[in-house]
Amino acid sequence: MKTGNLRIYLFILIWFLCVPAVSAELISTDDSNFGAGSITTDTWYNLEWLDVSFTSGYSLSEINSMISDSTSSYYGFRIANSSELGGLWAAAGIDYGAIGEGYKEELYTPVSYLMNLIGTTSIIDTYYRISLFVWDYWLPDDEAYYVLGSQYNTADSTARVFVDYNPDAATSMIGAYLVRDYVPQPVPEPATMLLLASGLVGLAGLRRKLRK
Repeated sequence: MKTGNLRIYLFILIWFLCVPAVSAELISTDDSNFGAGSITTDTWYNLEWLDVSFTSGYSLSEINSMISDSTSSYYGFRIANSSELGGLWAAAGIDYGAIGEGYKEELYTPVSYLMNLIGTTSIIDTYYRISLFVWDYWLPDDEAYYVLGSQYNTADSTARVFVDYNPDAATSMIGAYLVRDYVPQPVPEPATMLLLASGLVGLAGLRRKLRK
């Protein structure tokens, strides 16, 4: 294994082992530009993921142009890094320590669940697959982009997660995971609601007194 590839693998392994197992809700939502169910919202990390079918087949240069064009539907998204993808996998219940360990039955449910939300980049026979670029800022420019993916097989109910160092990031028409920040609507705390209700009751009582 090349030194650069070894650095990438070690970083991914360390990162994924450090990502906490969280209880998060992944919600399928609509987007005015991309249609029904085109966004998956991760309520733990407050991120919105674009369905992977909308970037599959594009080069990185094309994607960077699309997300930087203020007139584009892709404006506001960014190419996800491995940390963000690791959080999404953890939210779906995927064992991120299983990268490169082949097909496993225990991965089938979480991998198929996530891919039913964010889509697939290819379907061949009974194999459903996502294979897209992520990036890491700490790596040299020629190694910063690499492929992280997942795949499940409906024939035997197994799945795997994998990393691929080989694609040429400069020319590969693979696509990339796109993500944007999600700003949740503030939900009033119970104490705040009680205080507000008490204030309204008080105002109503004052109004009745003033009318007398």
